[in-house]
Amino acid sequence: MNLENKELLATKMKEVNAINLQQIKSMQNAIDSMRPSSDSVVRTLAGIIKEQSNIIAGLSLTIDAILSNQQEHDKQLRKALYHIAKGNEVTLPAEHVFERKNFTKSWKFNGFPPFKNANMIELFENWTQPSRGTQK
Repeated sequence: MNLENKELLATKMKEVNAINLQQIKSMQNAIDSMRPSSDSVVRTLAGIIKEQSNIIAGLSLTIDAILSNQQEHDKQLRKALYHIAKGNEVTLPAEHVFERKNFTKSWKFNGFPPFKNANMIELFENWTQPSRGTQK
């Protein structure tokens, strides 16, 4: 499928909000209720139209099912992403404070240009809490 066809398909799929299955059913009933013609050309055309209406009905049902499932999957995905984001927010318990004496491990980071080596424990020994960040 070339790029032009993909863009056309994407544009048309955005326009599909709801498929009227009742309208498709009534179209098929109208075609089924047609009386057979005595003319061979008309019979051939009626057969082709009937086949096309069956194809349209099948595709409509398939697209309707896909769109219904896609909306449900979107809801589930949004819910899962929300819980993942909330689960990744690490907070300290109320009785704990982020300070140097709570460090139990050596936090040394090797530097690589343009960054320098860093020892977080030494950095926090000299760190003072800004006045805007104090708890009152």
